[in-house]
Amino acid sequence: HANGAHDEAQAAFAKAIDLDPANAGPRVSLGLLLLDRRQPAAARDTLLVAVRLDPNLPMARIHAARACNFCRDNAAEELLKDWQHWLPLDESLQLALAYEKLTLGDARAAQTLLEDLYRRAPDNSEVILQLASVYERVNRVNDARALLHRVEVLPMPDERVRLELAHQHATLALRDGDLARARSLLDEAGPRAVTDYVHYFLLGKICDKQK
Repeated sequence: HANGAHDEAQAAFAKAIDLDPANAGPRVSLGLLLLDRRQPAAARDTLLVAVRLDPNLPMARIHAARACNFCRDNAAEELLKDWQHWLPLDESLQLALAYEKLTLGDARAAQTLLEDLYRRAPDNSEVILQLASVYERVNRVNDARALLHRVEVLPMPDERVRLELAHQHATLALRDGDLARARSLLDEAGPRAVTDYVHYFLLGKICDKQK
């Protein structure tokens, strides 16, 4: 049972912290687990201690910023201020950093991070979709379309990728004024998660324009 495994992991990380309280690593692991368990405030407190223990550990700073963003805590910007000195990061961490920069409204930084990742991992559909989303935001619509096409020709997209593709196509259809297509794409796809407020916001916008 997933909860049982989570409980065991949490107990193991707590034990590791007790045995080596000055080590940031187990605190980062515990913070990530708490984020997984939808306990962002506890995750934030744990990850901020990890940052204090090892201020130069990008992983601790990026995930602490993520937890702060969840909690609407404005410490995230300060945590990420030296991001340019951390590059290159491994793919998943750099992707997480790009997402947090985007959440903070810094599309230019997110674009820089994602373009670098795309050069290094041209077949990573998550990277391509995130970059397409940034291009749409900064009005590089043709570049966004080209990237969506790139994902469509990659082998075997999973359900998550298919959902994200549908939502991005819907956003572009809305831009083109093709309300019927945008709406049918969203209706067919459904929300990407229980908490996918963007899906409902977009759908509301389309219904409003359709009167």
